Amino acid sequence: MKKFALVAVLVARAVSCGAGVYAGDDLAKPCPAISGETPVVMVVGGVEQAPDFIDLACQTLKTLGDEHRQLTAAVKRLNDDATNVDVKLQKLYADAGSITADLALLHAGVSKNCYPFCVGDRRIANRGAAERLTSTLLARVKAIQGSIVLLEAQLSAGHHETAQMVGGIDTLESRMTLVPFQTSRIAAKNLPQQSTAMLVTLEAMLPTATPEIQELQVRVAEFLAMPEPETATAEQLSPSPSVVK
Repeated sequence: MKKFALVAVLVARAVSCGAGVYAGDDLAKPCPAISGETPVVMVVGGVEQAPDFIDLACQTLKTLGDEHRQLTAAVKRLNDDATNVDVKLQKLYADAGSITADLALLHAGVSKNCYPFCVGDRRIANRGAAERLTSTLLARVKAIQGSIVLLEAQLSAGHHETAQMVGGIDTLESRMTLVPFQTSRIAAKNLPQQSTAMLVTLEAMLPTATPEIQELQVRVAEFLAMPEPETATAEQLSPSPSVVK
């Protein structure tokens, strides 16, 4: 019974250790400390022994809870950082679009050879000014396009990694739910079975059948094996002289 009470404690610890915490939670609940934690292998008198299954289950549940909280926190950090990178990426796309539009205006103005003309808030007085601005904008757009390629690649890789970690959280939660059930199975398997030997001893103490009882049992079996009742004679049904007292 004590073992099953400990199994109930394991179920409560599975909940408190984060079995209900998901990747989107802001903060995972801490797992309570478990007293009397036992290593996977104990050394008693210089001999390695397997730990008690309740102690092992408690230690396993605590370790799973620690891993769950760390993985959940890591996923949250990745999602937050990815959001910041995406904001920067969207700004780069907007800047690249704006520069491309300015370059188109510069090309059109130089082609018409009509000075001065304006590109945004800048006034282009002559071809030299147009060339200098064109040089600056081409250099900027090239750098921005390279940054866009880099950020896109990193975001894509990070997304796949985060997806794998979210799957890992689901796996940990399933294992945390399973530990109390496995412990209950072990406890049920180790239930005492002393009654079997006691029953054998008790049955051996029962009185043995007397010869009269044994013969009566034989007559009962013979009677039930006889043909139909109408074919039986009175002599067949009469008791044997050996049993009449």
